[in-house]
Amino acid sequence: VQSVPGLIKLLPALPQELSSGKVTGICTRAGVTVDMVWQLEPFELKARFTSNRDQTLMVQLPEVMLTDLGLDKNDKVGFSIKLKAGCQSEYGWELKGGKLVNFD
Repeated sequence: VQSVPGLIKLLPALPQELSSGKVTGICTRAGVTVDMVWQLEPFELKARFTSNRDQTLMVQLPEVMLTDLGLDKNDKVGFSIKLKAGCQSEYGWELKGGKLVNFD
């Protein structure tokens, strides 16, 4: 995870060897704790965010999924999310039929 206030990048430098995994308790510079589980084939990512304050931030998805969407590494795929202080918010993304589907 990479972060700055207002932005969290999920799995920004994920090697192909880590085609699936789980991490918990990652503290970010955005004031958010992140837990996530992922798999690359087929792509699926689920993340839980717990913020230390009310905020809206951008979540950027991993570059490894861009080729499956027909995009290149210069494209950015992300979502704006609203978080409430102390509350857990869960989000998920997967590829279905070559399209990115967001679920929560």
